[in-house]
Amino acid sequence: MILQYIKLNYLTILSNFCYTFFVLILLTTFISTLIGVTLGIVSVKYKKLGKVILYTCNIIQTIPSLVMFLVLLMLGTGVGLKPAIIAIILYNVLPIITNTNTGMSNVNAGLGKVLGMSKLQTLVYIELPMASPMILTGIKLAIISASSCAVLGAIIGAPGLGYYIYSGIAQMRYYLCIIGAIPTTLISLALDMLMNKLIKFASNKVRISI
Repeated sequence: MILQYIKLNYLTILSNFCYTFFVLILLTTFISTLIGVTLGIVSVKYKKLGKVILYTCNIIQTIPSLVMFLVLLMLGTGVGLKPAIIAIILYNVLPIITNTNTGMSNVNAGLGKVLGMSKLQTLVYIELPMASPMILTGIKLAIISASSCAVLGAIIGAPGLGYYIYSGIAQMRYYLCIIGAIPTTLISLALDMLMNKLIKFASNKVRISI
């Protein structure tokens, strides 16, 4: 039955796979990384503002996913892809901000002054490279979070593999759950392995530079 369903609906399945992988995971992680690293840098350079940023992110992180979706619906985002993307980004930024803050706080920024570098040069050539293993670990955590939220997004009508999981449960057609669960799991495992390699590579580069 499962093979017959895949044969008849392979284009729809492929479309949902692409939505899950490219939009709900990769796109949201990319946007979250831009926001998270930027706010992480700000939280290190401006301590008081940093406390506000981290406190706000911690509050957002404590809100359950389903409640977050409900809040976004009440704010007029509608149903479908838009609220799912917003919710995933909000959840993703915390580990990236926190890890960027932790990684950069452990770097001796005074080294840049000794070498005659400007603040921007110190940030680009010393602080961010030295903090990169921690930042990449935060991105890895964000990807794991995005994978989970991408599945939950089906509840509010977001396209993706989560649709098959929830449809399978609602209709008691458990082969649909398999169609959604296996590719989602494989995506998560593949991205986790990739991030582990990147973290290892960044850590080795930092050791060599030291």
